[in-house]
Amino acid sequence: MTPFLIEPGEDMIIEDLLVENVAVSADYWRHLGNPSQSRNRPLIALHPTVNQYMHTKAPGTIRRARFRNLSLSGEARPGSYPIWIHGKPGKHGVSDVTFENISWFGTTLTSTDQPPFRIEGNSSGVRLAKGKPRRSGSSSPAQR
Repeated sequence: MTPFLIEPGEDMIIEDLLVENVAVSADYWRHLGNPSQSRNRPLIALHPTVNQYMHTKAPGTIRRARFRNLSLSGEARPGSYPIWIHGKPGKHGVSDVTFENISWFGTTLTSTDQPPFRIEGNSSGVRLAKGKPRRSGSSSPAQR
């Protein structure tokens, strides 16, 4: 299971996406029954794609996405829960993705050039923004 799986196809354009104030527990691998399976389960996957169900066999496009105030807690496993961004060639890329105040097992992420980020293919403008840290113990709107 990938909590944030964004895979547009059929030339769909996803733009101006905002995901904010979300807490995820890293024990979701337990539902799979095998902790080693979490290595291939991204927390976030932005990946224009084509699958067998599509009539128009063309990937989509993702642009101007923002992930703000996200936290991942639980048991950290090396190589697990990557943030995977993989644009396709031509107009099917991923662009202008901003991450702000992302807590990774209690550590605020400071660079997209290191794990957990995997930025591949036609992807551009992926960055971390400086933001006010969410106060510890504050709840997300879903928890209020």
